[in-house]
Amino acid sequence: MTDLSKALREQLAATAVIRTVEKDLEQRSVDGTIKYRFKTHDGRLIESVYMPSPERKTRAERFRQILEAADVVALIRANRGRDIAAACGQLANVDTRGGATR
Repeated sequence: MTDLSKALREQLAATAVIRTVEKDLEQRSVDGTIKYRFKTHDGRLIESVYMPSPERKTRAERFRQILEAADVVALIRANRGRDIAAACGQLANVDTRGGATR
């Protein structure tokens, strides 16, 4: 970093240690929230939570409206399952029988 003085860079190099953390746990909620737990080199735990932005749902809804305006029936899944529609994204085409198309 060029915005730190040479003396400070030398002091940091001699005394500071930068270590990585290890992901210890990941839990996912149906609403898209993801809770992470990380473990430091000395065994301490750090928790972090990712919460999806409401803007993402708004963009998905706008995209669904565009598809429906083009006579493409689409749905926005509230949860993330293991079926083909979940694997391919939150939007899925629906056939006349109500099943997801493949």
